[in-house]
Amino acid sequence: VGARLAMHSEPTVNARVEVMRTGGDLRINEFGVVQSLGLSELLLRFDAAGGVWNFTQQVAGSNLGRIAGRQTVRTTPTALWPEPQAPVEGELEVRVDNLAGWGVWVPAGWRLGGQLSAKLGISGDFGTPNLVGRLEGRQLTARNAIEGVNLRDGSVAISFEGETARIETFRFSGGDGSIALQ
Repeated sequence: VGARLAMHSEPTVNARVEVMRTGGDLRINEFGVVQSLGLSELLLRFDAAGGVWNFTQQVAGSNLGRIAGRQTVRTTPTALWPEPQAPVEGELEVRVDNLAGWGVWVPAGWRLGGQLSAKLGISGDFGTPNLVGRLEGRQLTARNAIEGVNLRDGSVAISFEGETARIETFRFSGGDGSIALQ
């Protein structure tokens, strides 16, 4: 992993911050179990010039999935941080083909499975952004042997419209029963 940083705040804020993959991979050690992320791409970038702040995310790994996004905030050229009412726009896409690789990010004892995807548009104000888009999950599983949880055959569909999120589908099977929310 490499990084670059260039910042100037007088008379106006100009910056470029980058964190990128230069080679190799990242591994996570969870209680002695080491898991490779299978990183093929990593770029996190922030650019600021003339009051326009751009954020870029590109992350991909065989055990991680793909995250890609770009957001823009328009603020005053001298602002060290955007004011809450500064306009924001952008998008974010997430695709995870195997949620099992994300198990290291959830509390100990939990195991996940299935696929997840999301495509979101971002608009509104920096302090209260609006999301428009959809999140979907298929063949979802969630297990915790200690807690006695074993959910399978899950599906989730959530639509986002501004400040509202609507659960269209939320279904799981477990044991001899199932649960569904709308």
